[in-house]
Amino acid sequence: MAYHVSFGERTSKYVVKRDGKTIRMANKEFVNVNGLSINDSPLDLGYIDIPACNGVIHVITQGVLILSN
Repeated sequence: MAYHVSFGERTSKYVVKRDGKTIRMANKEFVNVNGLSINDSPLDLGYIDIPACNGVIHVITQGVLILSN
């Protein structure tokens, strides 16, 4: 499950600013941010920035594969 989580509160505003860059996940792997997708899995814009007791949730419409370095 650690490959679905990153440390800190990463709102959609933060993710969009990372366009063309990577975000480190809790399992120490990286995901690529490309526009409104993560590792080519599009964000579902109807379900972003959902408050949770330990951060925020963003829904994607496909599974995310972690790229190995």
